[in-house]
Amino acid sequence: MKAPRQVALDVVRQALRAAIERDGLRPAARAVGMTPTGLAKSLDEAATPRSSTQRKMREWYVRNGRGLGPDEETIRIALGLLLEGLPDPAMTEGRRAVVDVLRRVYRSTGMEPPRWMAEIEE
Repeated sequence: MKAPRQVALDVVRQALRAAIERDGLRPAARAVGMTPTGLAKSLDEAATPRSSTQRKMREWYVRNGRGLGPDEETIRIALGLLLEGLPDPAMTEGRRAVVDVLRRVYRSTGMEPPRWMAEIEE
């Protein structure tokens, strides 16, 4: 079985830049669990943050991705992590079931489900 793919670091960096623009460097760094200086240095495209730093950044992204509009690929990765270990047919069934439950929850609150829900089922 293949290991689940991680969210690309450039996607995480882009989301963090948006969070910094919205909230400021210090609050964003606090949310990630880093110092402001460490976060600023990690956002440099030429830098290769340590694996522990990348993990913190990706974990922040997973926790905060909804508010920043995750793309279809990010959703697929997240669902893959949730359903990790299942054989392919069961993973497909599980993905559909999770998306179906989420769609019902959105509609029960009167909200329109996000676009990715239709895309993820294809």
